[in-house]
Amino acid sequence: MKSIGWWILVFLSFFCIGILIFSQEYKKYRAKKNGDITLVEVVSAPSFCLGKHNRIGVAIKGERFVLEISRKSCVTGEYYVGKKIKVIYDAKTKVVLFPEKNTELSLIISIFPFICPFIFYYMIQYLLRQKEEEAKKKQRKKKRS
Repeated sequence: MKSIGWWILVFLSFFCIGILIFSQEYKKYRAKKNGDITLVEVVSAPSFCLGKHNRIGVAIKGERFVLEISRKSCVTGEYYVGKKIKVIYDAKTKVVLFPEKNTELSLIISIFPFICPFIFYYMIQYLLRQKEEEAKKKQRKKKRS
């Protein structure tokens, strides 16, 4: 039972991370369902493109929001300062996202951090049972000898 503290730490870590990820994805899901399609102007674009996490800035009602774009969109210069683009904006949750964003899949995937600790727990229990059985077999062999 030495590993119980480790197990609790792993479980709580995954659970907290899972809550954060799930709440963010749920906000995006609700925004896509309840938000309005709005035409906005790009106010900032990346000056150089990264492998991932390229971002553009848009302004809606005086507030700035950041949207992540693909590397391909960045390299081709699809989004430039002054360009008008369509986004979904939910004023209640203050979430902005592209209409093409697949929020349903992201919401389903965000459940994984909740399931992961249980999978780890059962794997650990299975390994501990196997070790116990091996130890018992060795003891039986010693008694027979």
